[in-house]
Order: sequence, then structure tokens, then C-alpha cells
Amino acid sequence: MKRIYADSRHGQIHVRYWQAGNLQAGTPTICLQPIPYSGLYFEKIAPLLNTHRDVVAPDYPGYGGSDPLPDKPTIRQYAEAMLDTLDEMGFEDPVDLMGFHTGCLVAPEIANIAGDRVRSMVLVDVPYFGIASQKTLYDQAVSPHVITEELISLEKFWRFSVSDRKAPISLDRAYSLFLEQARSGNGEYLGYHAAFTYPAEDIFSAIPHSILLIATQSGLLDATRQAAKVFPNCRLTECLEIKALVMDTGADKIAKLVTEYLSV
Repeated sequence: MKRIYADSRHGQIHVRYWQAGNLQAGTPTICLQPIPYSGLYFEKIAPLLNTHRDVVAPDYPGYGGSDPLPDKPTIRQYAEAMLDTLDEMGFEDPVDLMGFHTGCLVAPEIANIAGDRVRSMVLVDVPYFGIASQKTLYDQAVSPHVITEELISLEKFWRFSVSDRKAPISLDRAYSLFLEQARSGNGEYLGYHAAFTYPAEDIFSAIPHSILLIATQSGLLDATRQAAKVFPNCRLTECLEIKALVMDTGADKIAKLVTEYLSV
């Protein structure tokens, strides 16, 4: 894995980059993160995908090592930053997109902005909700988590990623995820503002690209099933044995599905 920085209209973007292990590289795969993490989330699955293709995992503005936005972000701004990153890296031909959680909104928005830059998509656990549900979720999620001088202000992050983690990942991996979540500081919640103000139904229904939807039991099973009814050209595969930390515990299964789908 290499780390690089790319310039975008929304500041510098930090990127994790796995070059294809085979010189006859296929279509690059761009991994789009869940908030409040970063491209770090894909560090286990990416090496399983890059035998015949470059794999790129940028950090959205305000997360990981990327510059923050001056105001509350939108999914469109995340998508614009990702497109600028592809330009900076020299990816001129269409790419494949793989999104997880928030990434399942950013990927369609990239296709919405620049459809000719996208070949196909794999979306894992889609946060698709109706307008009424979005408002309820917005009210629940979009509130600043204030970091203070007291260590207890980080307790929520620690419990979620480390002490109360829901999957048998190593302590080192759990600690890395904790650090990445805490790194966004008082702006940790901003990505939820972007997600719960995004007009998903209107965008999804207008996307003509070929899409594989993968649904797990990690919390968005029903939402992903509903999304499958909206995308015009998608196929739904359910992996009900995967229940938490999807890109870690389900890395082998998901990598196999992704590789088979994107190789067609």
C-alpha cells in the first residue's frame, strides 16, 4: 500500500493506494468509506481485490487525513472531491466503485455527476431511507460530539470501536478504528448531515449503471432491500452470515463477490 495526497476543489485528499499485483491491470476499483472512518476501513479487503486491478481508498474531506470543509458538507462535495482525486491520479478511463454505508451514497452521486467516469458499482449495506425516516435519523445523529480536556469525552468512541466491539477483530485493529473515529474530533457528526440530507430516491432511480447490491445483517438489511427496488439496473445478493464489521469479518466473501461481478 502507498499513501499519497491529491489536490481537489475541496482541499487536499489523503489516499491509500494498492497497485495491481498483475501488470495486466483491469478496471481500477475505488473504495468509498463509511463515516466516521476513512479509507482505513478497507485495509483488510483491498489486498484481496488488487491482484488484477488498482484499488484506491480516498478519505472524504474532514475524515482521515483529508482537509475539512469550511461548512457542513454534502454528498455532492464528497463526490466532487473523489472525482478530482481520480483526475489527480491520472485515472482517465471509467472506474468501478465500491461503497459501504455512506459510500453507497457517494458512489451514485459520482455517477450522477459524471456518468461516463463510472463503469459499474458494488454497494454494500445501503443507508436508504424515506424522507420521514431521514428526518428522524437526522435529529438523532446530527449533533456535535464535543471533545473536551476530559478523557471521558472520548469514551463513546472507545466503547464503540474497542471495549464493546461487536466482532472478533484484533485489539490492534480495533484501536486503529478508534483512532480514526476520534481523529475527526468535533466534526465527527458532519458526515451524517451529508447523508441524511441527500435525496437518495431521486438519484438512485435515475442511475443506469450496472450495480451489485450486497446486504448483510450488520444493521441495514431492510434498507438495502428497499434500495434494490429503486435502482433500475441492480442485482441483490444477501450475505446473512455477516453481522458486524463487514469489511473485516466478511472480507473473503465480499471480495469474492466483488471480483466475480467486476470481472464480467
